[in-house]
This record gives sequence, C-alpha cells and structure tokens, in this order.
Amino acid sequence: MKKLSSPVSFFLERHGMHPASQDVKTNAELFLGEMRNGLSGNESSIKMLPGFLSLDFERRPEGHFAVIDAGGTNFRTCLVSFSGSEPHISDLKLSPMPGSSGDYVSWAEFIDHTATEVLPLLKKTRKAAFCFSYPTFMYPDGDGSLVMLTKQIKISGFEGRRILADLTERLSELGERNIEITLLNDTLAVLLSAFADSSLKSPSQTFGLIVGTGLNTAAFFDNVLIKKLPELKSGESLINLESGGFSKIIQGDFDIELDKTSQDPGKYKYEKMCSGAYLGRLSEITLREAAIDGLFTPEFAKELEAL
Repeated sequence: MKKLSSPVSFFLERHGMHPASQDVKTNAELFLGEMRNGLSGNESSIKMLPGFLSLDFERRPEGHFAVIDAGGTNFRTCLVSFSGSEPHISDLKLSPMPGSSGDYVSWAEFIDHTATEVLPLLKKTRKAAFCFSYPTFMYPDGDGSLVMLTKQIKISGFEGRRILADLTERLSELGERNIEITLLNDTLAVLLSAFADSSLKSPSQTFGLIVGTGLNTAAFFDNVLIKKLPELKSGESLINLESGGFSKIIQGDFDIELDKTSQDPGKYKYEKMCSGAYLGRLSEITLREAAIDGLFTPEFAKELEAL
C-alpha cells in the first residue's frame, strides 16, 4: 500500500479515520462477544437470527422457479429454469426497491408491488423463492417478520406482519393460490449457493458474505452454541448474523457525523462505516472537512462547497 502523505495522514489520524485508528484484535474480541450474546438471546448488536434452513435440499433441481429479490438498491424478479447442469435465467425485471427514493411507502404497498411483479411468472411455475435483504426473524414454519429496516429504506407499518402470509394473501386476491414460496435472507442464499453445485462437505468451514449496498455475514453454528434455542437437536444450524449491526466498533469523527444524520442513529454502525449505501455520504463529509483544513487548492475547495 502506498504510504499516505503526512498532511493527509495527520488529518485522518486527528479525526480517527486512519486505518491505524482501528485495533483489529480488540474489534474481533468485541465482535465475538456480541456473537455469543446473540446466540444466548442476550442484548446484542449482532442479532444471530436462525434461518431454519438446512443443507438437506436437492442440489440439481429440475423445472422452473420464480425468484424475487428485494435488495438494498434494486427489486428484481426473474424465472430460473434448471435442466441438466446449468441454470437458465429469463424474464428478468428490475425496478427500484420500494422505499429507496426517500419517501415512505406502506407495508401494504410493498406487498402489492411484490405480488404484482412476480405474478406473470406464476403462470409458468407454482414454486417461488423470496430473497429478502433485511433483518428478519424467521419462524420454524418458514415464514418471517421484518425486525427493522436498514440501508435507509423507508417502509411503514411492517411491525408484527408476517411476510409470506401477507404475500400469499395478496396473491390469492389476484387469483394465484397454492403457491409454494421459500423465504430466506440474501446472505443465507449466498452461503447455500456454495453447496448447490459443488463437492463442499463441511458447513463449518464455509460462510456467506455480502459487501454491497449493505454488509452481512451468514454461517453454520453447532446447535450447542445456540443457547436461545435449547429445543434444537444435535447438529448445526444456519445463522444470519446481521453483522452490519455491530455497534462496539470504534467510530471516527465522520462516521459519527454520518450516523447522527441517518434514519436510524446508533444502529448498524459497522454497516454505515463500509457499505455502499453510505460510502458516498461518508466521502462527502470527509472531503468537505478536508477542504476546511486546507488539504485542497482554494479553487477545488470552492467547487466542492458549491456541490
């Protein structure tokens, strides 16, 4: 790595934004502590949400499947067809994620959008997968409830609602009944995809990682460690860490300023420090402060101020 010039290094160090400001070992120990708290059901910024999914699935399925992807930036639907070894994607449609424009949409509007977008695909299949990129409390029956919104998405009225129950009801109103839908977090989907067409045998040596609009991790954990679910039998369970929520990491001055002006101050601090939904704003805050400190020419500082 090219060494930063002294004025830049001094500026970053003074504001706690220099890489050296982070103690990796301390952060790792704090992170592990939050993981243990989450697995035990204690107060924790890392929720450790069970996915109630396993590796007991057909590795080479045949047929057509409707796919819904509610992401941090985009909302996608498509048809995935399996025939032989290679999947084929068709009917791909992309639209902005509801609630991403800065204005609130209601939960009913989000569910209606989801049902309307996937509806044409259900003429070709009765099976669908809903990839949902937000913290979701999963139930053993496969349904889930949104815990909170992240990535500055604005949807109102989601509290206490069951995602699949509401979507199934809306599809029924639109004339589509008896649809088999699987709900899963996007990070869990990434992890499971590693086992879909490979010789991987050991879940404990594999994890899923999302670094995009948001940040998250998923992994398998021995059920003995999941103390908040004592009813689990021996084996391993798939856990959505919601690692972007890690709140004990050391923040720099500009991280703190961004967090204060966000939709959810004090929450998902780690995600706000390094994921795509926030890096533009974080860069803007940093550049403006650097201009005030005289790190740029007066001409550039003036242009920056006018933006």
